[in-house]
Amino acid sequence: MNNFRKTGNIPNNTKNEFYKPIKTVLSERYKDVINRQVVGMLNSKLSNFKILFNKIVLSNDSLDDDTKMKLCFINKHQMYYYKGNYVSDKISVSEDMFKLARWIFKHFIGRLPNCNNINMMLQNKVAQLEESNNINSTKYPFVIRLSTHSLKIHSNL
Repeated sequence: MNNFRKTGNIPNNTKNEFYKPIKTVLSERYKDVINRQVVGMLNSKLSNFKILFNKIVLSNDSLDDDTKMKLCFINKHQMYYYKGNYVSDKISVSEDMFKLARWIFKHFIGRLPNCNNINMMLQNKVAQLEESNNINSTKYPFVIRLSTHSLKIHSNL
């Protein structure tokens, strides 16, 4: 999360950059599930912020149309922390524009989601709903089968 606030970038899910350095007894499957939830929360926060960013920029009367267009370009491509000047066929953005976009980002991103008391959304990687094998299964016709970090050990709930 701190890396997100410093760089504005969300780690890539496929590379598992978020949870590789974490030391825990949880298996890679559980860490992957947690990683996907945290990245999903950050993507949602960033998506909401991008809408707010556009509202702030477009409603500001003191900015000219060219500045508004450049700031919206920076917001669209999430280039808040880009260093130097950016030049392409269609647009050129100075370093001062990136500084202004970074200032808006830092001051209006708000609080990041708190992950201290997050409930894990279990996927079929770690939990499966199965029919009960028990003869007295009228009370509990289904069980949840959880995979643990130990090999071939499953818990039924």
